[in-house]
Amino acid sequence: MEKDIRINYLFTRIVKLLTVQLYCAHTAACIFYYLATTLPEEKEGYTWIGSLRMGDYSYAHFREIDIWRRYTTSLYFAIVTMSTV
Repeated sequence: MEKDIRINYLFTRIVKLLTVQLYCAHTAACIFYYLATTLPEEKEGYTWIGSLRMGDYSYAHFREIDIWRRYTTSLYFAIVTMSTV
């Protein structure tokens, strides 16, 4: 695909880079979420997501929160962690 003259080489490289970055962020988010769910429910507040507070919103009982919000929070945490470390 990269050798095809009709497709811009730079565009192909950027798309590949973004795809790999998105896959790595998704995988890291899934791992972070899995690690948060390995503790029993009574110890939910001791994980990275259980101790998270955003304004008045608390994630202390994160298993009761919508799955989409849990995924986006994990994805955000993974992206921030990967970009700052």
